Amino acid sequence: MTRHKIFLTVSIIIGCSALLSAEMKNSVNVPGGYTGAEGITCTNCHGGTNSLNPPGGSVVINGLPATYTPGNKYDFTVTINHGTANRTRWGFAMKAVANNNAVGTFTETNPNVYINNFDREIGHSSAPSTPSSNTYTFTNMSWTAPSSPTTAEQNITFYVAANAANGSGSSGDFIYTAVRSMTLTSTSVSEKNLLLDKISTLREGKKVILQISLQKTSSLQIAVVNLNGQMVLSKASQKYSAGTHTLELDGTALASGTYVISVQNEKEKVTGKITL
Repeated sequence: MTRHKIFLTVSIIIGCSALLSAEMKNSVNVPGGYTGAEGITCTNCHGGTNSLNPPGGSVVINGLPATYTPGNKYDFTVTINHGTANRTRWGFAMKAVANNNAVGTFTETNPNVYINNFDREIGHSSAPSTPSSNTYTFTNMSWTAPSSPTTAEQNITFYVAANAANGSGSSGDFIYTAVRSMTLTSTSVSEKNLLLDKISTLREGKKVILQISLQKTSSLQIAVVNLNGQMVLSKASQKYSAGTHTLELDGTALASGTYVISVQNEKEKVTGKITL
């Protein structure tokens, strides 16, 4: 009889320990499915404001370009901002999605960051604590684009949800979300591509010279964007006849760095990078 009671007691302790371990794991590593990609965010677990993105705060993804090249690796950071310097714990969850499926591969070298390989997401590990502050940045993270993207993976959306918490463990948290888009680089600027038969770029100081060969008359629109996807230079749409044309863009006002040039006609778009 005594032996049976001892066995039963040990079984109960082991069972409770397993449940406790699971609970502790979720409190350390952000659980999957709360990035906003599936319509669910951190508000499902954290008490605080009644709505997402309350005034005065934000979450920002920095470092991801507007276009991607297959197989390339891109470093990025996630910065959480809050209106008042009274936040002491920070968390986030992020996912890259194309056609409702996770795409690409996340990597990190940050002890406060966790890779969820099952859901193919990246997020906080042991949500870092700080003295009272209004901002925190998660660094040392990368995303690698698919090496052979399918048609459905030409347009990728990054979803991120972040928590600026007060460390109470129950209420007073502020949840922010953001969405970032990235498209597949159509082709190198030195390659042939249908109607835009050939495009090459030259540099004279900060002057960008485009040499464009057209198989037929086309209306061309030219734009230059920075690596955050912001258009910094453009040339009004104009019709060009078949043949070779030399076009100039004056980048004198632009800061030194790498930019993406896009040339688009009625049916297609060609992009490429240039460093000024």
